[in-house]
Amino acid sequence: MPKLEEIDDYNDIDNLEMDLAELDPTLKTPIAPKIVPTVVRSQDEEEERFKQQHQQQQELSRDVEKINFINPQTGKIEGTTTMSRKEMEEIKGFQVLYPCYFDKNRSHKEGRRVPKALAVENPLAKTLADAVRDLGLLCIFEGEKCHPQDFGNPGRVRVLLKENGELVSSANQFKGGKRQLMKKISEFLQKNPTTIEKLREIPYGSDFDNIEFKRIPKVKGFKMNDIVPLHSPYLMGHPMCKSIYEAPPAPVAGNDKPMKLPKNKYKVIRR
Repeated sequence: MPKLEEIDDYNDIDNLEMDLAELDPTLKTPIAPKIVPTVVRSQDEEEERFKQQHQQQQELSRDVEKINFINPQTGKIEGTTTMSRKEMEEIKGFQVLYPCYFDKNRSHKEGRRVPKALAVENPLAKTLADAVRDLGLLCIFEGEKCHPQDFGNPGRVRVLLKENGELVSSANQFKGGKRQLMKKISEFLQKNPTTIEKLREIPYGSDFDNIEFKRIPKVKGFKMNDIVPLHSPYLMGHPMCKSIYEAPPAPVAGNDKPMKLPKNKYKVIRR
């Protein structure tokens, strides 16, 4: 005779406490709210949505730009701030100065803009900013901007000389405009030559704590300084600069005689 046992099954479907509103979104009960259906997007819709978000981020990044302000009293960079596109339009009237304008190792075609007698070795954008501050002019230091012919020495300076086509009150001494200003800056650079210690005056941030302040070896055929800021591609190991320091492959030792190519042989089939 079979033996019957009583089993308590707490997972029985009849014992589950459930509200029908959880299954049917058209029902409303005090226990469960109405279910909101999940929106399922296709792969094409997801890609389009991602592209729109990426485009919005790019537009926002173009609308703002990071610049550094220099205290005219101390000559030190007070910090980094962002400027909107509208504010950048307002400073477009500022005169732009690049370090290569004062590089004695460059020709006029290679970026030099002052006479060679007034040019110096290893000009830095930070030293240009010091010169402008010494002349009592408003200066904006842009550490990330590079001249196309001097990508290894980042940094440039914006100087306020004119507003509405007329010299500002602090620039009344520069009747000759930008050319006279560059001459005065050259005189300052000659009195204050660039040294390794000058690099320490630029605020880099914690990301550059392990980068050594040193001179870099010059490569024949390249117009370059041997003292550059820490965020220069030469010191950061940028792939664009890595190849110029790699030694060319050594020639293979062996017979120097040119190898003769074999003559073409034609097979004649006679019938």
